[in-house]
Amino acid sequence: MANMTLEFRHGEGIDRIPTTWYTSADPIDSFIWSHVILMVIAFAVIFPIGMVLGLGKSRWHIPFQVFGLVLTGIGWILPSFHGGRQYLKPNIHASFARWLFCAVFAQAGSGIYLSFRLEGRQHRRIRKILQRWHGVAGKLMPVVGWTQMMFGGETSQGFCHGDWLPMCAGHVSMGSIMIGTGIILVIITIDGERWIRKTGRSLDFYACATIAASGCGNACSEWNHREYSHVAFGVFWWVAGIVGLWQTRKLDQRTPIPGVVFLVTGWYFSMHEQPNTMAKHVHEILGCVMMSAGAIHFVEIAYFTRNLDRNCATIDYCPRKNPNPSEFVFSFLIIVMGVINIYAPPQTLWLFNYWGLDHISLMLIWFSIAMGIMCFTLMLVQLYRSLKNSEMQLIRGQGDLGIMGDTELCGLLGTDTAQGDEEEVKTTTDPSARTLHI
Repeated sequence: MANMTLEFRHGEGIDRIPTTWYTSADPIDSFIWSHVILMVIAFAVIFPIGMVLGLGKSRWHIPFQVFGLVLTGIGWILPSFHGGRQYLKPNIHASFARWLFCAVFAQAGSGIYLSFRLEGRQHRRIRKILQRWHGVAGKLMPVVGWTQMMFGGETSQGFCHGDWLPMCAGHVSMGSIMIGTGIILVIITIDGERWIRKTGRSLDFYACATIAASGCGNACSEWNHREYSHVAFGVFWWVAGIVGLWQTRKLDQRTPIPGVVFLVTGWYFSMHEQPNTMAKHVHEILGCVMMSAGAIHFVEIAYFTRNLDRNCATIDYCPRKNPNPSEFVFSFLIIVMGVINIYAPPQTLWLFNYWGLDHISLMLIWFSIAMGIMCFTLMLVQLYRSLKNSEMQLIRGQGDLGIMGDTELCGLLGTDTAQGDEEEVKTTTDPSARTLHI
């Protein structure tokens, strides 16, 4: 039997990478692991908390964001000293990092400028522009950070290249959309009833819009790569989403279309041929999760639908209704579907199999990740509601519970920008006595 030999690339920093690989076989050293830990803490924990504190106009917004910037700066420097695994450059993680770094420090610069409260007509115009930028960029930062973490995970293993790119990109993008949809559903379920009343549209309208957009994008992208089975899957989502949009075009109309989509898609995943046994088991469980979500949506439509009370004098004075438990189960299953989708490409499953993990262990890990995402989302929503309740108490003269009185900082995230230049929140309590109750 002839000996197999690998040819290696030539160049500084890539001489241990085989010509058909995109990373070397060396282990990941402590510098890269430290980089990963710091960046995950900064973009997945600190910055989202800081964003909510900014939305709630808390004085802790700036300290949290400064702490996140410090972690980002340290995490940015650490990979320069690593000496373990080599990575082929340019790669998408390193390229996107430059743009992300510029956006983070532009966000910090705009926040610093707004905190100076410079007077004058010209500064007022600049403030108005920067307030909108700071608000939009602040809300997009968790999304951009999540995207960069996905790029980092794939780059660290040398995945998503060549023929594997379309399948990998489809799994990661679809999974991320599902996780984002689940998070948005949790937020709307808890604290979005007023917004739903104001728009007059049911949640199914926005769910069907997301389904139609996702199906259109998936069908068009897979057509270019001649993946006709995935094209059929995308066309089904596209057409079903359009049908759902038509059914929910009137005010406060529900539709079973999202449930139908999940039931049929779950059946498709459970029956679709896979390259190996682990992939088959994983897709079978993913199909069961999707069919469970579809069934729960049917039950929620049939027995637990909350009709909007149109007899209220105004939207603001409508009584708040407690969310149904079934709505949280549905949102959780959407998040689970997203997590499984992200880790379901064959290359990723081969790596897990190499590590000695079977599909049962993987499912427990993925359900735990989904639980963590949902728990963190619930904590952020509770933090926001606590800050808003404290603000209402302050306005009513019942005390100041940690809300900033500086309108320049109140408008950092794009809220109340029209009044931020003309009005100031007047506080009469002792700042040293301010506390935050969650």
